[in-house]
Order: sequence, then structure tokens, then C-alpha cells
Amino acid sequence: MIADLPVCISMAVIAYQDFKSRLVDDWAFLPSLAFYPIAFPLYPHVLTSVVIKASIMCLAGVLIYKAGLAAQADAIVLPLLTFSTGALSPLPAFVVAGIAGSGHLLYVLLKHGLKGLNRTVSIEEALREDKWIPKKVILEGGEEQLPLPPEKAWDKLREYEGEEARVLVSFGAPLAGYFAIGYLGYFLLRLFVPYI
Repeated sequence: MIADLPVCISMAVIAYQDFKSRLVDDWAFLPSLAFYPIAFPLYPHVLTSVVIKASIMCLAGVLIYKAGLAAQADAIVLPLLTFSTGALSPLPAFVVAGIAGSGHLLYVLLKHGLKGLNRTVSIEEALREDKWIPKKVILEGGEEQLPLPPEKAWDKLREYEGEEARVLVSFGAPLAGYFAIGYLGYFLLRLFVPYI
């Protein structure tokens, strides 16, 4: 479990940044890279399975990002979930992430109702508030659908800056934050039940 500590540092930073601003800095992933140098001498028996699982999750992350279903940080955090010496990794992390995500989205729904998930705002407001993902620009002459993933939608939206238009935005769930909480929850669970 010592090798998992640098990943926990990364996950704590990722969760904080994703929940706070929906933007995760690239440096937040760096501490997790210490997993392999620490795990190699201490846990050589688990490295083969970790590499295989990380490769599968990396491929899944790339496909999810290319399909526009998640932002870059959400896709990058997927292989990090496998950087664990736990036998069941990453399945328990996904379960905890699902519980955390469901709880957060239920809170948003109870607080704001269904109207809290989508709304129409000015371009300036859409660019200012990172928790909203722009879906389409509504102009006087019609509408233009914005591309996926969210990073491309933000870039396209900046082209309309200064114009009289409205933007349909939807709530951006902090998926990387949910996954990070899942990893941290799995790590804490393993303190009490080490064989999972």
C-alpha cells in the first residue's frame, strides 16, 4: 500500500480541482507516476496485472475521449485507477465513484430540480462559469451545435465572444473527481480490509 500513496496525493488534488472549477491541471497527475518505481521492488508480483489493467483502461479512456463522452482529465484518470496494489483494483474504485457521483447528482437535482441541469446563458457567462458545458449557440438566424468533447466546445464558443447570442449549457459532472474519490475510498477501505 506504500506504493499507492503517491496516487492518493494525485487523486486528492484531482478531486479538489475538479469539484472546485471542473479544470484539472496537468501537474496534478505527476505524483501518481511514482507508483511504478515504488511498486517494482516492493510488489513485483502485482505489476503484470497492473500494466494489463492500465493498458485496457488507457484504451477505454482514449475511446471515451475521442467519442466526446468525457473531458481529457476524465479520460486520463481512468488508467490511474489501476495504479493500486489491491487485488480487486479498479472495481471497488468504480463502485465508490458510482456512489459518490450518484449522491452528488441527487443533491444537484434536489437543490435545483431538472432545470438545474440545463439552462440558457449569455456567452460571457458561459465562458466565466466552468461547471457548465456549452452545447449549442443560439443566434438570431438559428442555432449551431457545438462539438464534443467539452474542450472543443469551449474553443468553438470563444469564436462567438462579443456577439449577441445565447448559449444552451448543461451541468458538467466532475467525473474525474468522482473517480478520484472512488480511488481514495478504495484505499481507505483497504486499510481495514487489506485483502481486497
